[in-house]
Amino acid sequence: MAGVLGEQMKILAVAVKGEVNEESGQLLVKELVEAIGMTIATEQLLCRYPVDGKGGFGYTFFQPLTESFIAFDSWLDLCGAYLIICSCKPFPLSTTLKVIDRHKLEVTQYRQVGLKI
Repeated sequence: MAGVLGEQMKILAVAVKGEVNEESGQLLVKELVEAIGMTIATEQLLCRYPVDGKGGFGYTFFQPLTESFIAFDSWLDLCGAYLIICSCKPFPLSTTLKVIDRHKLEVTQYRQVGLKI
């Protein structure tokens, strides 16, 4: 029997400060995928800002996973980023925070939740 959409979704949102250039952001996401045991579903998407003169200076790196996705939304002019992991497969917060720490990023806030039905 199929489950109810959303009952297994886990969401982690993390705000970080530090070096968030494109190369370091993509490397962080790649290491996270491996460390938390996820599977890349298809090619990643990279969107640079500003677009048509709108938005701050930065980029969003989006990695689709068979379990859902990881997004790294970086703002170079603010020396920080948001990391968002959405997954129907549970993943350890401690492992995620260790990978972030190895990249010398300071976690300023985080919140981990599951959707409520």
